Amino acid sequence: SVGERTRRALAQAGIVAEPADANAPQLLIAADALLEPEAVGTLAKAVADPNLAVAPAEGSELPAALRVPADARAPANADDLGALCKRFQAQGRLRFVDTGEARCCRVRSAADLRGVESEMLASLIRPTDGFFARYFDRYLSRRISLVLVRWGVHPNLVTAAATLVGLVGAGLLASVDRPLQVLGALIFIFATVLDGCDGEVARLSLRTSKLGGRLDLIG
Repeated sequence: SVGERTRRALAQAGIVAEPADANAPQLLIAADALLEPEAVGTLAKAVADPNLAVAPAEGSELPAALRVPADARAPANADDLGALCKRFQAQGRLRFVDTGEARCCRVRSAADLRGVESEMLASLIRPTDGFFARYFDRYLSRRISLVLVRWGVHPNLVTAAATLVGLVGAGLLASVDRPLQVLGALIFIFATVLDGCDGEVARLSLRTSKLGGRLDLIG
């Protein structure tokens, strides 16, 4: 859900729910917001003046998030963030910051969801991917990864499964029986596809970790 993803984005950005300083600015986030950790960090750290409000550069009509001074009253409805943003802008107390390529948007309809999903899946393709990896491995792995994310599968579990499948394929390849060798080759190819899923699942669900990277390398 976008709510759980926002919680993970806040955790990766080092934002705590209860700031130690009561005079610290508040970061207001819409319940239907889709935020990347980099966007959260940009909003939280931009402009040192605590009396200024900070909004993403995408616009002030329906901001996904808004950093406001500590004494500002949070609206009950996320759609009122736009009105709050305009009020600070009229007072000359609003600054817009560029979040770059980090997503900071709101998912308000099925069309928004499809668009965001397409963008996120397209971003999984790496510039270093070769022809076979780009047009075969990624073509299959991205579709598998989307299902795994929806099921809530942990990326480390995907790493373990890819390693196990690869070992089964290697064992069959070592057979003297030609049909088993062919089957082993096909299973091993599937293992290479599955091997790309753990990183994709980790990036899509904001579950990247050093442990996961080490397990992937060992596998």
